[in-house]
Amino acid sequence: MFGQWSLRRRLTVAVVLYTAVSLIVIVLLILNIAVRFVGEQTQDALTALNRSTAAAITGELRSVETLTYALGGVLDGQRDSILSLWQTASYSLRQPDVLVQRIGTLQPVSGGYRLNLFRRPLTVTAPRQKNTVRAIPAELAPLVDLALSESVWFYSADPYGTTRTPSLIYALRLPGTRGYIWAEITGPRLAEWLETLTENSPYPYGAVVTTAEQVVAAGGRGAAALTDPQADRCP
Repeated sequence: MFGQWSLRRRLTVAVVLYTAVSLIVIVLLILNIAVRFVGEQTQDALTALNRSTAAAITGELRSVETLTYALGGVLDGQRDSILSLWQTASYSLRQPDVLVQRIGTLQPVSGGYRLNLFRRPLTVTAPRQKNTVRAIPAELAPLVDLALSESVWFYSADPYGTTRTPSLIYALRLPGTRGYIWAEITGPRLAEWLETLTENSPYPYGAVVTTAEQVVAAGGRGAAALTDPQADRCP
């Protein structure tokens, strides 16, 4: 049939086919460039989001360190300094945006240590738990290796005291014979904060805080799979 067409008709069909093929090629090139551009833009946006999230987490942890040092300064070795710390800790712990849920101290006494724990208050004054122990409790073992004025972050699956919730702990050994002070961020409180940190993200996004061996808390997309070994894992 094609051989019976006139030369003019053949040329017209050839031009139409060539134009259609050219348009398809151009459209494919444009789509490829657009997809690459969108991909690069998304990657840049996620990189910026990762950096801002990491900066926010680092900032919060630094504020916990600052709070611990400030509270440690209240323990000046005087007999009534623990009462001053109780008052200051009560004020600090009841602030709505604070991550710290408990403040603890170990002060050397004859035959061991005097231990005090102050929990986040429901009213004005932080509940106080006090005890005398012969040695540093196993739950706070990293304190043993601290030299004077040294500090450490560590994870405890079962912190000392009546309220035993897995926690991220920042501990400081005070100068002289003043003992130790630490601040506890419970896993649930940290997860709650991570959730609010990621909830307004334009992307399905999650954040996680871990030690070298342990997931401490997670918030956002995939949080359950990261923190619950029985949960379904994301593919």
